[in-house]
Amino acid sequence: MIIPPGKTVALMGPSGCGKSTLSKLLLGFLMPAEGIIKIDGVDTRFLSANELRNSFGVVPQETILFSGTVYDNLIAAAPHASFEDVETVCRMAEIHDHIQSLSQGYQTEIGEKGAGLSGGQKQRIAIARALLKRPKILIFDEATSNLDPITAEAFAKTINQLKGQATMIFITHQLPKALQVDGLVQLGGQTAEAVAA
Repeated sequence: MIIPPGKTVALMGPSGCGKSTLSKLLLGFLMPAEGIIKIDGVDTRFLSANELRNSFGVVPQETILFSGTVYDNLIAAAPHASFEDVETVCRMAEIHDHIQSLSQGYQTEIGEKGAGLSGGQKQRIAIARALLKRPKILIFDEATSNLDPITAEAFAKTINQLKGQATMIFITHQLPKALQVDGLVQLGGQTAEAVAA
């Protein structure tokens, strides 16, 4: 399978079909027993762990936030980023306006695990944080599985706005209806690829 730069591809399948394993293979936590994974034509086995992981931004199923300011949580992925960079990615992730509405904006303290933020808001912060790394590839690893259907559809529309900013891989067991993908790969059983309308 080849994913052209800037495209969005969904990898779907039931639990146990290998979705999580594929994510670990891409990030270099596991090495392929057979076959080759290449990024820009380079075999990932010849990249250092830092080189490989710097190519990726990951939005996980459970957004990890710590007690501190919103700003501190955002720059955890890129400590030397400027405030302008942080604001730009927050606008891209459609969370800037909400942050500005908080009592102290980006300097508002949030509780452990993002207490005080909704699931959708936490996921948007996770997107912004991932984008701050300026990754070549953005992986959404079951990122909507803990969201209610309405929030998941709104989240999908946010992802649609990011098309072309990075290559995006959406790993899920259920695709939000609003998500616009360029290709679909079904894992587990027969593999099928389709181009979205």
